[in-house]
Amino acid sequence: MHISFDFIGSTVLVTGAGRNIGRACALEFAKAGANVAINVHRNQQEGGLVAEEARTYAVQANVYVADVSDFNEVTNMVNAIKKDLGPIDIYISNVGVRPRQSLEEITIGDWRRVLDTNLSASFFLAKLLIPDMKREGRGRIIHVSGLDGFIGQTHRAHNVAAKAGLHGFTKALALELAGYGITVNTVVPGKMNTMRPKEHYPNWDPAKSAAVVPLRRLGDPREIAWACMFLASHEAGYITGQAIHINGGLGMF
Repeated sequence: MHISFDFIGSTVLVTGAGRNIGRACALEFAKAGANVAINVHRNQQEGGLVAEEARTYAVQANVYVADVSDFNEVTNMVNAIKKDLGPIDIYISNVGVRPRQSLEEITIGDWRRVLDTNLSASFFLAKLLIPDMKREGRGRIIHVSGLDGFIGQTHRAHNVAAKAGLHGFTKALALELAGYGITVNTVVPGKMNTMRPKEHYPNWDPAKSAAVVPLRRLGDPREIAWACMFLASHEAGYITGQAIHINGGLGMF
């Protein structure tokens, strides 16, 4: 059986789509014919460049500025997308922040910011988008987690807790929504060739990072996008509640 990704007529929301994995997801879905809603936190210009490139594939692509850790902003964004592009068939909850802080350094505000961004945002999207999906009798939900949530990590207690909780949320939704034709899965990237904030990665060396990966390279963000496309496809209709690890063999589960 030959699988080709065809999302013509679908509307896909990707959060954190201004760069890295989110950008790759938006562009790869656009190539496959989907209309894309590109969420950015604040950098509208960055999102605009992604939208401009997406439109070269003859699809609709709009930028929506919203802080996904804020329920009111997410509500306004979803309402605007539905008005502009129609019902959302697929959404990829991708936004994440990963500050490096010891437990003693993490303030209550830090803890809430990371959990709200990395975990609560997916709850907000689910609350707002699942009712439409249930009425339509179809839908695809994909949460982008992280290896930290499966193997642990020092100086990232808040991120580890959020990412582990995100897959728990995936499993809960997968069971609750299975009877409505809606699948829910988690994609777990390993070490990726992405832009990283220097304040949290002051000494990051791509070559050294790649050297610890069994395949001896960093992942391409498009490889995460392709996994998301498969999970969103008709052919993946029997896959739900799963964590798909894309890490070059760095972690095997």
